[in-house]
Amino acid sequence: MKVKLDAFSFVIGATALSIAIFLGLAEVGSGISQRNSDGITMTGSARVAAVADKATWTIAVQEVAAKPSDGIGRVNSGVEAVEKYLVDGGVSANEITLGGLNSYANEEYENG
Repeated sequence: MKVKLDAFSFVIGATALSIAIFLGLAEVGSGISQRNSDGITMTGSARVAAVADKATWTIAVQEVAAKPSDGIGRVNSGVEAVEKYLVDGGVSANEITLGGLNSYANEEYENG
């Protein structure tokens, strides 16, 4: 008989707690909706015509040669050609920035 009474008490307590939580959340929800209806809501949009005035391009010039001096000479010629192309296209020469020059050996292995 004690087990049935404990289970019954548990069910009654859980039901009462559920009802209390439901009613509390309903009050919170109605308070939030009432607060939103008392406020001011604004919507809108704006447009502006703007011209792009900056671009960043990364361009690499690469050469492979038997002697480093030949490769560097060809790289310099390639860089000058790219600079001429950009200047002829309307880019100011003082707006062009050059990075560093890297040179490394291209090792070749023979089998046999």
